[in-house]
Amino acid sequence: MNRNVRQIFYKPREGDASSPRPFKDFQTARNVILLGDPGAGKTHVFRDAAATEGGRFITARAFLTTPARLLTQETFYIDGLDERRAGRGDRDTVDKLVEKLFEVSPAKVRISCRVADWLGESDLAAINPFFDQSETATVVVLEKLSPREQRAVLEALGMNAKQADAFCKQADERGLTDFLENPQNLTMLWRAVQTGKWPDTRKQLFELATELMLGEFDKEHARKGLGTYTVKELRSVAGAICAAWLISDIEAISLTDQEGTKETPGYRSLTLAEAEKVQAALGRRVFIAAALEPETVDYAHRTTAEFLGAEWLAQKVRNGLPIGRLQALMGVDGQPASELRGLHAWLAVHLPTHAKALIEADPYGVLTYGDAAALSTPACAHLVHSLGKLSKVNPWFRSGGQASPSIGALARKDMVPEFQKVLRSPTVGFGIRSVVVDALSIGAPLPEMKKDLVTGVQSNNWPYRDRAVAMNTLLRLGQDGKDAVVQIFRSGLGASENDYRLRTIILERLYGDPFGVADVVELINSFLNVKANRGSAMEFIGKIAPRRPPSHS
Repeated sequence: MNRNVRQIFYKPREGDASSPRPFKDFQTARNVILLGDPGAGKTHVFRDAAATEGGRFITARAFLTTPARLLTQETFYIDGLDERRAGRGDRDTVDKLVEKLFEVSPAKVRISCRVADWLGESDLAAINPFFDQSETATVVVLEKLSPREQRAVLEALGMNAKQADAFCKQADERGLTDFLENPQNLTMLWRAVQTGKWPDTRKQLFELATELMLGEFDKEHARKGLGTYTVKELRSVAGAICAAWLISDIEAISLTDQEGTKETPGYRSLTLAEAEKVQAALGRRVFIAAALEPETVDYAHRTTAEFLGAEWLAQKVRNGLPIGRLQALMGVDGQPASELRGLHAWLAVHLPTHAKALIEADPYGVLTYGDAAALSTPACAHLVHSLGKLSKVNPWFRSGGQASPSIGALARKDMVPEFQKVLRSPTVGFGIRSVVVDALSIGAPLPEMKKDLVTGVQSNNWPYRDRAVAMNTLLRLGQDGKDAVVQIFRSGLGASENDYRLRTIILERLYGDPFGVADVVELINSFLNVKANRGSAMEFIGKIAPRRPPSHS
């Protein structure tokens, strides 16, 4: 599957918006940075592209530790920069990466990183001393799975086209659309519903998925040896393995009986559980064979390791482990290290009594890596407040403003009062406002927010991007929302350039019902009267020209 990506720019300029393009279109570029959400498929894209191009797929850790004399390929796909960093302020890893690149001197380089852990211009500035020898880096973001790609994933899992369509339709009806847009979440959802259960939240999805991944489904194996252990017996063991693995930052676990190495310790070195149970857990589908060396295993996916690890750590805190000691293991001054943000986020879900403190330490991490839908009402409200504080201190905390599907979980009926406070405040930071607008656009529809969305669309104090998203969100509210958009077009907008841009989008979205040719002509005449600039008018006409005639023409 050739996934689509979208190029992003630093510093953004008007007109820099880029349409999605296949990743293969960037094959000739010398330097590419691929960003994506957890489970979005960055590793899969890199493996496929490396195989197609004849390049070498390698993890960031392995690239840094492998002697330069063994790195002789012309093109390198370096995966998982975020998993190698010691913290969000860590510059050493990038500096070491640049030093190694100079030493190896490949012709082309591709680097992947989680979008929330990419430091934007700071990271580009650190890497550019190497990149500038040839050309600056092309930074692209992995797009969500399209409906066609979703069906392709499901068909690869064994469904036929009709079953895949029915599955996607049922997921949409249950409000689980965002689970379809991420390959790993889609796979886990498919696994989960094989039991006949449809999860309501991301937390339920991970609970069901990890239960399935810990089960032994081979009847012969289940009758003897390590296969006799049940899911219940191995769940906490797998959680202990994942927690120790993530916090100690090892490369893999050896299945041999020897001690192993610092980077690849033997399974017996984990003393948090019985050695035999550790060995049994490592043989379940939560873990996979590692490419590092024979007889080693890796976690199947980092997000499931983070969920299980946090679940086990939460139980340890409930049994007496001081939360402060745990936070000290995971970062500095309560702030989690960059590669532990996912583990930290799930702790806020698994530990309701400590949720507020954990949220304050990394609110955006809790939102994007955890599950806002699984938080209590007070904790979720605190999350909104903490994001508001973060927006004041660091307005650019969203690293480019990507609307991660997990943000949609914030759109809860009990959060309507909090959302209204944010959207009605004249002094609110634009970062938190964009979070609320995005949550409303991709989460469960909230008709109670219609009035505030209408006000936002009409407000020239809002950025154009937020106004456009709010307009599209109104259209998700059914006929009532559509009527509101029509009214906005007729009499609710001014004469600024952004007002005309919004009218253009409304015409495009509703062309044929209720708008038609007469509305287009009227808008062009109005634009000409305001701008008195025929060149601008022609450009405007090109933007709004319909691709097909309206149904009533």
